Amino acid sequence: MSDAASILVLSACTATKVPEGSDRPICAEELYAGQQHRRLMRGLHAYRAAGEPAGTLELHIVSAAHGVVAGSEPLRSYNASFTGMRQQQLKRRAARLGIPTAVAELLRVRRRLAILLLGDNYLRAAELSSALELRAPTLVLTSARGAARLPAAPALHSIPLGNGDARRFSCGLVALKGELTARLLMRLALNPNTSIPLDHAKFLAWLGTEPEWHHVRSLDQDLADVA
Repeated sequence: MSDAASILVLSACTATKVPEGSDRPICAEELYAGQQHRRLMRGLHAYRAAGEPAGTLELHIVSAAHGVVAGSEPLRSYNASFTGMRQQQLKRRAARLGIPTAVAELLRVRRRLAILLLGDNYLRAAELSSALELRAPTLVLTSARGAARLPAAPALHSIPLGNGDARRFSCGLVALKGELTARLLMRLALNPNTSIPLDHAKFLAWLGTEPEWHHVRSLDQDLADVA
């Protein structure tokens, strides 16, 4: 279904799950406990609490065990990840789980914005290609290596991230994609009509200099408080 006002967030599963050792199904968005996911969920909760003013937010997660799942889908804890997997094994598993097809279908929907938080191995699983039909401005937050392999497409905008960016945002590199997306969602919660820069440098500058962040505690401190 087309929803030109919607926002897609496509993230990756993490090795750390909660509650550890439990076999009880819980919503996928509540299952993962990695730093990227925890930071992302802070922004998602803030955006939902504001009434999703810039458009309905749709969260999907690329899972190495289940394929592409909606954030609301009940899952049991599992032990699988694409991180460190050999390329041919990764490609076979992604195909068996239907990940490239599912990602292509999500990106084919007309939206306000699509945001992909996928490291190199998860981008390989998604198999983005120049044949993709992108019907929304699509930001891809990934590593420099992942960004170098993205296809050329007018609607596809890569945001390669490295250690310098992690220092700039006082955040570990593993968590940085979640941190940046949380900041973006919080800005949309405060100002739903804001224009989102799609250029790499302008995007990072926009997320780093907004005045409302001067009086908000860092996510690092908030995470430390609940650790």
